[in-house]
Amino acid sequence: MKNIAIVDREVVGLRPRMVSMGLEINPFKKSLARKFSEELNERLIEKDSPYRSDVDHSFEILDDLIKDGIDLILISPHIVHNRNIKGIDPNSYYFLSEDEYLNTKVDLVLKCLEDLQKL
Repeated sequence: MKNIAIVDREVVGLRPRMVSMGLEINPFKKSLARKFSEELNERLIEKDSPYRSDVDHSFEILDDLIKDGIDLILISPHIVHNRNIKGIDPNSYYFLSEDEYLNTKVDLVLKCLEDLQKL
């Protein structure tokens, strides 16, 4: 099985604090990242794909996620400008658009995965 991590939050500042725009105030509601992951997994199962997604809560550097066995990193549009991707293989990450993320549109991610499997 191949792993996809959805990165939707990060730790910033001299006094580390978590930043995320995808969290719900209501603890009984799912986060945007969780909703996206569940929708993506449903579609991956339908397509009999070897990929499975999950939300990353480790706050690891992207390089470390790849070393830990993550095959593709999906990056939330809310933190895209704060992520350092220098030196990372462009086939290892995908920047989610605002529309994809907020409306759980997974079609372009599925297309990206199909293209990766052809490499």
